Parts: sequence; C-alpha cells; structure tokens
Amino acid sequence: MNRALEQGHFQPSCCEPSLPQASTDPQAALEELHLMPRAWDTLIYVPSIALGPLTRRHLIGLDYFQERNYYFAGALGDQKKQVIFVLSEEIQDDLLHAHVELLRRIFSIPADPVTNLHVLKVEQRPGVSLSAALLGDAAGISKLRSLIHGRNSGLDFWTIGPDEIALANALSLPHIGMPAKLAGADGKANSKRIFKQVGARTPQEFGVFFDIKSIWRHLKANGFPSAGTLLLKLNHEEGGNGIARLRLDAGFETRESLRTAITVDKPYIDFSEFEEEMSAQGALVEIFLADDIIASPSAKMWIDEDGNVSCLATHDQILRDSMYLGCRFPADSSYRKQVRQTALVIGRECAQEGWRGIVSVDFLVTSS
Repeated sequence: MNRALEQGHFQPSCCEPSLPQASTDPQAALEELHLMPRAWDTLIYVPSIALGPLTRRHLIGLDYFQERNYYFAGALGDQKKQVIFVLSEEIQDDLLHAHVELLRRIFSIPADPVTNLHVLKVEQRPGVSLSAALLGDAAGISKLRSLIHGRNSGLDFWTIGPDEIALANALSLPHIGMPAKLAGADGKANSKRIFKQVGARTPQEFGVFFDIKSIWRHLKANGFPSAGTLLLKLNHEEGGNGIARLRLDAGFETRESLRTAITVDKPYIDFSEFEEEMSAQGALVEIFLADDIIASPSAKMWIDEDGNVSCLATHDQILRDSMYLGCRFPADSSYRKQVRQTALVIGRECAQEGWRGIVSVDFLVTSS
C-alpha cells in the first residue's frame, strides 16, 4: 500500500522526551540535547499552562497536571546545577518524591546533589494559571529571588502565554520556549502556512473565517466542494476542543440552515460557545480526509537556544474522532522514518522563524 503523510497542526509541548538512541548514557544524552541551556546553572520549572478559552473552561483540573517535566531533575547529575520546581499546593509530595527518586536512580545521581532540588509551592485558585498565582504571591517571589541570587537562572513553562511572559519579565529572566514576539504563532493558520512553505502535504484549506455569515457567502460563491465534510478548527484551542464539522452534501437554503448543520465534536461544548470563540480566534476551514486515514502519528522536537533541531520521539496517537485517548510509542516502523524526516524539515523552518523549546507536529498517514 502506498502511504503518504498529511500534516495536521503543531503546538509547543512539554511531554517527556525519549533519550537519543545513539547514547547509552542517559545523563550524557540529556546533556547532549541541552534541555537546560549551557549558560544556566539554575532552572526554574513552572509547569504553567496557557490554554485556549474553551479548553480552559471545560477541561477542569489541567492547571494541576504539573508533574510532566520532572525529568529536569536529571540535570542534578552536575553538582553545580540547581533545579527549582514551582508547584501548586495541591500537588502531592509523595508523587514528586517518587519521580525524583526514580530519576535519581536512572541518572545515577548521588543523594547529595538532590539537595540542589528546591520545591516552592504557591496557592493556586481554580482558573488561575500557575504563573499568575506565583506572580501574585509576594512571599513566593521573594523566596524565589533568594534562591537564584547570584546565579545564572532561567524559566521553563509547559506552554507560554501572556501570564508566562509577564512572570519572566517581572523576574528579568530568560525562558525556554516561544519568545514573547511569537506568542500565539502556534495557531492552526500559522501552522498551515509553515507546512505549505516547506512543501509538506496538508489537507486542502479555504482560509480563516470569523463568522457563519462569511462561510455562507463562500459557500454560495461555490468556494467549497459540492460534497464531503469540512473541518472548522478554532485557531487557538487544544486537545480537539475547538473542532466542528459541516457536511456539504445537503442543500443550505438559508444561513440559519447552515448554522444548524454544523456539529461540534466535543458534546460538552455548545455551538454558541464555538461561534463566540470563532469571532475572536477565527476558524481555519479545511477538507476532512474521511475514508483515507490509516494512522495519526506525532513527532516531538527540541529546538535549542542556538536554533539546532533534534527529533526526540515519535508516537501513534489513539483517537476517537478528535478526542485523544492515548498513544503507542514509538510510531509504527513502516512510516516512522518519514515522520521524523518531515518533522525535522518543519522544525528547522520553525527554528529559522525564532521558535524555541519543545515543539510537536501531528500527522495523518493516508493510503494515497
């Protein structure tokens, strides 16, 4: 069977990377990728999450999903390094200690350097990002300043938005990930632009629309195919929370008939919510590849402070419609190499445009 890759979208992601297969020493492999910039001796891990409005509104508890980057404790193998975890008071100490002990054994870190791991907990109210909670905690900021006094420090976030940029600016510290000038550049429309710019295959798209009226006009001007299904993808939502569908094989006599034919993938999101966010974010409209999909792999890359790009890992997503259920690691061997190669081409373009940190690209494997 002839298999081809189609690109979906990409976003910064801070999932734990796999270590490069070329190295048999986990600590050496981690240092080789420079997940902690070489000029730093202190890394402040703030697992704060910048999410789209619909995602934040409906996925309760994501603000407390803070253990995903504990692997930074591996940097303590260098006794000159210091790692500071800023966590919500809700995070269980037993979970943190179990992760740190596991990493200590994996990286053969003696017990003494673990004294260079500091944990700073702050009160985090529901709906408030961890960055905003820390920024509003005068005692927490004071303690953090005392820990980093006289050291070369920087911040790592899960994802970066206005709250994270505000915290970095308040502390006058650099951060890993997207620079402030590129905040929001990981939206679906810009992703599509980059895919097309590097010549990667991607589903046919029809532009960004901000209301049903403009979609209606495009439909009446024969701007869409006469059959098939359109995906309406809100520009800045995550986890499939901003996706709706429109079947084109029905006749739409009025704008209202078009509106009622659009269905939102996630049953807990009302179309009125989707339409409100569409007016603010815009929705990328593209054709849905209905019968052609074999698999949905993803690749994760690291772009270091010098713009060097490494492919850290691949996996096959397990999806139900647009709902992410889990993954199989790594991606299937029949297309894994092609996923890695295409991801690196995209990653290098992102690096040239100023992207930094961990970036993931989602793919579709099709039969044609």
